[in-house]
Amino acid sequence: MPVFLRPLFSLVPAPRNSEQIHIPLWVLLSVFVGAFLYLITNYGMSSIDASMPQLEQEFDEVIVFDPSEEVSADIVRSGYAVIENIFMKDLNVKVQRLRAPRGMSVPEALKDLHNRYPELEIDANSILLTVDPS
Repeated sequence: MPVFLRPLFSLVPAPRNSEQIHIPLWVLLSVFVGAFLYLITNYGMSSIDASMPQLEQEFDEVIVFDPSEEVSADIVRSGYAVIENIFMKDLNVKVQRLRAPRGMSVPEALKDLHNRYPELEIDANSILLTVDPS
């Protein structure tokens, strides 16, 4: 018997005149549950994750929700480039993907836009992608 199993088997009294080892059901279930939990926490759903498309992260982009035409024009005049205008029909919301002016980081652009337009929802673009219709 392996050394690492001796403490486990010392809990189970062996029959006197038998060479068979009797393991209680709770011990077997505990081992299987422990192995299952180990697999879930260490491997998760890697096979599912591998088959799902990975989201690209656009760290150099800012998104603005529902800007008016005047605000949008002012943002462009201040050096931001509009990458794309997206209209989300179901939400009735216009979203603009913007690239910050050259030399300005995304956190600086967020601070700049928040200070100038506190009424707007502005965030860094980490998941919004252009969908190729083909």
